[in-house]
Amino acid sequence: MLILCLNRLVFVSDFGVELVTQYAKFVKPAFDDFVLPSKKYADVIIPRGGDNHVAVDLIVQHIHTKLGQHDLCKIYPNLFVIQSTFQIRGMHTLIREKDISKHDFVFYSDRLIRLVVEHGLGHLPFTEKQVVTPTGIRGEWLEL
Repeated sequence: MLILCLNRLVFVSDFGVELVTQYAKFVKPAFDDFVLPSKKYADVIIPRGGDNHVAVDLIVQHIHTKLGQHDLCKIYPNLFVIQSTFQIRGMHTLIREKDISKHDFVFYSDRLIRLVVEHGLGHLPFTEKQVVTPTGIRGEWLEL
């Protein structure tokens, strides 16, 4: 029995050395080349991306928890909620459907993104400015 335990211990320790060697040879250089440069721009890094269902579910749960807090606008003063309309609710319903085609999902997601960006641009500090074009036409423009 003791010999069997010693054999397992030797196997595990040899495997551990091999594992560290493989990590140093393959995983770490790939991480340094591909993940590390873009890491500073990421809010979240999910190993194996969309295939990692546990991580995606955890993030979705966190977002649901945050959205369930009723006073998010008071907690985050720069958070603005877009007024819910029939159009927005309809698009949300469509993109949540299981059987939606990829084309339709992209189409309705793009429409929602445009509405969000348009709403966000409305909060920028614009000032009105009088402009005269080279052809002599006067106009009012908005300047950041």
